[in-house]
Amino acid sequence: MLGTLIVSPLASRIRDDDVRHRITGAATAAMLDRGATHVEVVEAGVPETIARVSAAAVTAGSGLVVIAGGDGTVRDAAGPLANTGIDVGIVPCGTGNLYATAAGVPRDLEHAIEAIRTGVARPVSYGEVRLVPPAGTNVAGNDAAGTGAAAASAQTMPFVVA
Repeated sequence: MLGTLIVSPLASRIRDDDVRHRITGAATAAMLDRGATHVEVVEAGVPETIARVSAAAVTAGSGLVVIAGGDGTVRDAAGPLANTGIDVGIVPCGTGNLYATAAGVPRDLEHAIEAIRTGVARPVSYGEVRLVPPAGTNVAGNDAAGTGAAAASAQTMPFVVA
C-alpha cells in the first residue's frame, strides 16, 4: 500500500528543522508499521500545493494519507480526500488543532503518531462553513483597517461534526 505524508513546514510546532525531521521520521515509521510499503513525504505550506498533493495521493492510489500540520493544512488536504475511502491520519502540529481535537486525535505528537501506527480508522462527517464578517462590522478594539483585513481573510473551512 502506498502512503503519503503531507508535512507543513509552517506549522508552529514543527517549524524547527530538527523537530520537523524527527516528527516526519516517526510518522513515516508509523505508516510503514501500519502496512504502507512506500511512503512519499511531501513538505508543502501553500494551500493550493497542499490540496494538489492531497489530490495526487488519491490519483496515485494511496491507501493512507497522514497530514502533519495545523488546522489550515488539514483544511487544505481534507477536501480531495473526502469520500475516497482512504484512511487519513493527523499529526496535530499547529497552534489550535481544532480539527484534530474534534476527531479525537491526541494533541501529544508521540501519542498521535502511535494512533497512526495502531489506531482504528473510523468515519467522520465533513462539512463546510463560510466565515465572513458582516460589512461594516467593527470588532471591539479594531479600526476599519483591521475589520477590512478580517473580511479579506475569510475562507471556506471543512470541519468534523462527529
